Amino acid sequence: MTSRLMQFIYMVSAVLLLVACKADSEYSRSYPCHFIFFTQHHSESVLNGILDNPGVFAKVSVQKKSGVNHVIVEPNTGGKSEDISLAGSAIENTQLVYAMGANNALLIGCDTNMKPVAFDGQCANCLETYSTSSFPLTWSDKGRKVACAKCGRVYDLNASGICVEGEKGRALYQYRAYMGTGYDGTPTINVAN
Repeated sequence: MTSRLMQFIYMVSAVLLLVACKADSEYSRSYPCHFIFFTQHHSESVLNGILDNPGVFAKVSVQKKSGVNHVIVEPNTGGKSEDISLAGSAIENTQLVYAMGANNALLIGCDTNMKPVAFDGQCANCLETYSTSSFPLTWSDKGRKVACAKCGRVYDLNASGICVEGEKGRALYQYRAYMGTGYDGTPTINVAN
């Protein structure tokens, strides 16, 4: 190869690396996050239509009850909360490790730009100020935003989780959300950092 071609290849590689690093830096690594939900295994769940429905979000957590993992889903639409037992699948119940951010709560949905998004369910500013993860966010403005009872900040989930009311501060911790394919070829909702 000519030296001019090599320089071009190195320059393109450097630009791609910088773009990849910038895109990756929007996702928080401060708290471990790993969540997989098999949509066909739980066809009745509100989570099935969440990533292709703009403005619809759900607060999702995982609880262990009598040795069985349960996915707890609280939709922002005001509908009834779901308690989905994972007892029927050894993979989901015992082999997957769920890491749900700062304090076991993720806000998963589709913003108004049709982009799948996931945020930590804890107030990012209170997490940084008080170094403890006991500041859960609650639905606000008919489920379009979330609010922190401790500091009074309100975050807009359709605008990258930025602080839109209260004292200025950082945006919510964000995680990568996407549709994937599970071990058995069925669709999955994935959230990770």
